[in-house]
Amino acid sequence: MNLEVLTTDVLNKEAIKKLHVSPDGFLQMAFQLAHYKVHKKTVSTYESASTAGFKHGRTECIRSATNESATFTKIFASPSSSIEQKDAALRRAIAVHSATTLSALMGKGVDRHLFALKKTYEKQNPGKALPAIFSDKGYATMNHNTLSTSTLASAAIEGGGFGPVRESKLSSLY
Repeated sequence: MNLEVLTTDVLNKEAIKKLHVSPDGFLQMAFQLAHYKVHKKTVSTYESASTAGFKHGRTECIRSATNESATFTKIFASPSSSIEQKDAALRRAIAVHSATTLSALMGKGVDRHLFALKKTYEKQNPGKALPAIFSDKGYATMNHNTLSTSTLASAAIEGGGFGPVRESKLSSLY
């Protein structure tokens, strides 16, 4: 696994906001596009959302890899796509990401709910086979996060964040 860091003054949070899009969504789509351009596939991506507002709340997963982000990466990587097509695809992917983020922050994500159901079943049924959903290929793919794109904001850490979490061994999502 490789990690390279690029620091630039060309683009910043204020400049992204002037485009009337979410800075987080913009960066998440940049991560998706970078991975797609290097590996020619979309993979399961983990971005954390704080659920600390709920009693015993910790985190939920924001799924940045969506049908819309996959469409965006393909359109953006295509030399035949127009600026208007790229702009529309980017804005659509960011809008879906923003809605997904809001759902996760409000406790409406699926990752922690499924995890809790699995652990509760295991505790109440020791030694029994898990329900089929937990051995499903889609569930395995969803839990094999190749990218972790959560940001770690701190004045003490310049450009903080997370690097690659593992090699991509499973097939692509899209």
